[in-house]
Amino acid sequence: MGWRSSNLTPEQVIELWDGYQAGQTVSQLARRFGKRQASMYQRIQVSGGIRPTIPIRAPRHLTLEEREEISRGLAAGDSLRQIAVRLGRPASTISREVAANGGRSRYRATAADRSAIEHRKRPKRCKLAALTPSGWIGLGA
Repeated sequence: MGWRSSNLTPEQVIELWDGYQAGQTVSQLARRFGKRQASMYQRIQVSGGIRPTIPIRAPRHLTLEEREEISRGLAAGDSLRQIAVRLGRPASTISREVAANGGRSRYRATAADRSAIEHRKRPKRCKLAALTPSGWIGLGA
């Protein structure tokens, strides 16, 4: 869950955390978004009651647009070096990207980007959520 909740838009997630930090109760937030109170508790509990940061892609990481350019280049039969020159990236970066995501014949930009996002996530729970035996922090009623 974290910052990206399945049933709330990114703007609503920001509103949720703004309201929670302003002192609104979970039941008030649930009514505001038309959700069940238990689901609001769960959304807040996952991060220990602390607003999760919104991930920002570092400039050194490939963007979806660059991955799409790689995909178009592979479909056109361009060499990895030609693609790298067009993108202004080292050829080794392009080579590793293609090899890690199915090779020349199976590379898909959206699948590669989704995989990169998944691999970027931290597997650990928030430290505050792990402090209590139940993982439940006082969330206000």
